[in-house]
Amino acid sequence: MIIVGAGYAGLTAAHRFAGKAEVTVVAPSDRFVDRIRLHQFAAGTCTEEQVAPVLHSVLPSDAVHIVGSAVTVLPGKVILLDGRELTADHIVVAAGSGLGAGVTNLESSRQVRTELEGLAPGSVVQINGAGHTGVELAAELAEQRPDLRITLIDPAGLLPRVSVRARRKASRHLKSAGITVTDLMIGLPTPDLIVDCTGFAAPSINGLSAPDDTLSFGLGLWTAGDIAATGHRWSCAAAEPMGAHVADNIIRVSNGGEPQPFRFGYAIQCISLGRHRGIVQLVRADDNPRRLVLSGAGGAFVKERISRKARRVATGAAKRYTWPTGPLMSEVQHRAVV
Repeated sequence: MIIVGAGYAGLTAAHRFAGKAEVTVVAPSDRFVDRIRLHQFAAGTCTEEQVAPVLHSVLPSDAVHIVGSAVTVLPGKVILLDGRELTADHIVVAAGSGLGAGVTNLESSRQVRTELEGLAPGSVVQINGAGHTGVELAAELAEQRPDLRITLIDPAGLLPRVSVRARRKASRHLKSAGITVTDLMIGLPTPDLIVDCTGFAAPSINGLSAPDDTLSFGLGLWTAGDIAATGHRWSCAAAEPMGAHVADNIIRVSNGGEPQPFRFGYAIQCISLGRHRGIVQLVRADDNPRRLVLSGAGGAFVKERISRKARRVATGAAKRYTWPTGPLMSEVQHRAVV
């Protein structure tokens, strides 16, 4: 099996499949990036080694890592940017969505960290995007650098995917931390640094169409994670179940069975507000918020436990991993259209 990508989905698939047959992981970097902690790295609360360990240290012992970027993926074949061709009976496209600026990947986060370290007290930091990533970076930075003036801007408003109750709790915390939250750019101080937290982007690999409900394109070609474009919110919460499910399906097919459809349901959304506060929003399987919200120190505790679990699953605990069931991928996409 060849896995294109070494993020949460790709590594989960590699560990789930380990010992069943040869596993080759294709990735352009020699690091596994624990992306849900990149806001911590950018703000200076963890080191690069902590957020991005060397890839061979977290791969299955019998897996092979090939450094390269896939540009074309066909049934049975992967073509790399440098012209090399790799072949396998099963190929999993799990290249993620780490393209962009801000804290979307290790390189851009490293740049943000360097720029932040160079700011003098009283400097203005403007963070564009008040979704999960922007809020986490703003809160982390306010805690570590209270000498900075932080503005969080988003025309869509603060945390649009959570409940009104959770939004109010986040708003109160951000205000108490001295962060200005606004949906307008008029009248704001001139920023010394602008950080883009408006979203992620997935790489294009020869225009693969959407997979079926089993996460397959047919003929031994599979996908998992953000790049799969299944309609699920881009997150490790969805990526790891996809990676595990694809590995299970490859095992089923290899043993003469039929691939099973992927079913996944969300349970919570977690948002860190620095090292000591957090918000845990309970959600329905379709990711719509429920009424119950856990905040404060309890929210931070749950958020940290979930973050640690995500890393453990991707880096070795995938074989015993289970996830909450939910709608089919096609049902998720239909609801998004309706």
